[in-house]
Amino acid sequence: MNRKHFTATGIILRNNKILTIWHDKLQVWLPPGGHIEKNETPEEALIRECLEEIDSEIIIINNANYKIETPKVQVLNNPYCTLLEPITDKSGTHYHIDFFYLCKLKNNNLQFNNKNNLRWICFEDLDSLNTFDNVKKLFRTILKSRY
Repeated sequence: MNRKHFTATGIILRNNKILTIWHDKLQVWLPPGGHIEKNETPEEALIRECLEEIDSEIIIINNANYKIETPKVQVLNNPYCTLLEPITDKSGTHYHIDFFYLCKLKNNNLQFNNKNNLRWICFEDLDSLNTFDNVKKLFRTILKSRY
């Protein structure tokens, strides 16, 4: 049986561009995100991962189709999409069940420095972007829909 890990990833949008971060281990540009820890919702994990990876707060773009009026129940945002991604490393292959959310920065004071190696990607950058094909296709779909 293949191991499966839940992850959350943020497609951070600004001015028809998507924020990416250089992933040293995989040697590709990816949106920020990571593993969902025990007792975290996907949204909480994504907010935590963005603080760790890009040192900035994000806001998940609310797309919940259902609203409820009670203090006991919370409606979580629907991911833009959920992907089952094979991950191969030295211990073999496992899978990420990856919740992708559309996001924006809480404020625009994002600091580009050597620590976080960030890059904004526009539609025209996609053909030459060093990343996985499924990430390029996802970026292309999102950016096309926003023009």
